[in-house]
Amino acid sequence: MGNEHEQWFHWITEGPDPDRWPVYVTGAEPEAGHRFDCTATESRPSWLTFAG
Repeated sequence: MGNEHEQWFHWITEGPDPDRWPVYVTGAEPEAGHRFDCTATESRPSWLTFAG
């Protein structure tokens, strides 16, 4: 999933429980992304304010 700021949001599929997968946000350079150690629902407010 992406947004108008050219950021992409991914799940890191660690472990068997998808409800515990962390989120990884990337911009133009994926290796410079940010990991959020929370669920997609918990990180949603951060996505709205993340400026890269």
